[in-house]
Amino acid sequence: MKKPAWLVATVVPALAALQGVRRTQVFLLGTQRSGTTLLTDILSRAPLCRAYHEGNSAVMLDMRLRDHPAVEKVIRGECRPVQVFKPINDSQYASELLDDYQNPKLIWIYRDYNDVVNSALVKWAHWQRQIVIWVCEHYDDLRKPEDEPFKWYAIYRERMSAETHQAVSACVGDGITDAEGAALLWYMRNKLYFDQALSDDDRCLVVKYEDMVSTPEVHIARVFDFIGFSFKKDYIRDVRTTSISRKQAPALGESVRRLCDGLQRELDNAYEQQSGAYL
Repeated sequence: MKKPAWLVATVVPALAALQGVRRTQVFLLGTQRSGTTLLTDILSRAPLCRAYHEGNSAVMLDMRLRDHPAVEKVIRGECRPVQVFKPINDSQYASELLDDYQNPKLIWIYRDYNDVVNSALVKWAHWQRQIVIWVCEHYDDLRKPEDEPFKWYAIYRERMSAETHQAVSACVGDGITDAEGAALLWYMRNKLYFDQALSDDDRCLVVKYEDMVSTPEVHIARVFDFIGFSFKKDYIRDVRTTSISRKQAPALGESVRRLCDGLQRELDNAYEQQSGAYL
């Protein structure tokens, strides 16, 4: 007999809390257009999990995670033992998330940069190109801009390594297209995975978007295993593969494509080493 929805949503998590199930904080990181929203929605279907999207004002402010005391207050007031947060604008602070929370788990999702670029161009057009150019020009300026949109641009300068800045600046040169700007932003953000040595931390799981949507019964189940609670096929009822290679690869200059290809190989290698038996 199927349990009523109210029972699953309230009584079951409360019983889990009373039985001493350890609280777990899950942070979904990476870059935009890589599947973090999809995975957040899937995890939210599990009765022991509470998911917080970027627009949730209890834990997020201006699309960024609130300070630790504010988030901890929300965690303490939640009866579900697993809380999921999606602060991808704070991916550069992964190491602090691991230090600040009692039982943190990070999930870094990456997606083929060609599909990310095509998706970003539809959503933001030239915006990411402007960000990349601004970051290259203001990398050494430690002041925090107060005016829109520059305070948003500054997010992507935070924790950027000198090596990344040099590589991206070399590609920018005398100018870049909108597609190249989106590709370089993909590079800037995913490079943070290695800059923070997350591949060496067993509290961080790297997830490949294409595998996640192609064989979700295997690779989303892997995510549930990592978090430590049960997976059901009903959670993946809406997962589709239609977003993979939907369009032709965008036109990119040789230097930009070489940079992104290199990082894509590094991410694939880290993913293959970690996922092992699931492949």
